[in-house]
Amino acid sequence: MLHGKIIPVFDSQIDTLVKETRHDINGWDQANSSIKIIFHGEGKDEYTLWDGTRIICEKIKGTEGNCRVINDTAGRSYQFEFR
Repeated sequence: MLHGKIIPVFDSQIDTLVKETRHDINGWDQANSSIKIIFHGEGKDEYTLWDGTRIICEKIKGTEGNCRVINDTAGRSYQFEFR
């Protein structure tokens, strides 16, 4: 079991991870617009995404846990889940 680890995942339907020009294909722009952050275990972890966005999460036993997002220039939406 992982303890105190951030696991970022795309949380939308993705057809390709390259730039697309067709409206019927979900590509990089759609994938990069929303990310689900899963924090596994207890403790503290920090993760830097490909564009420099920093995610810092912490969960202490008996608490709900919290995360902060720093320097998000992409304007993504984030969903946080603690396991």
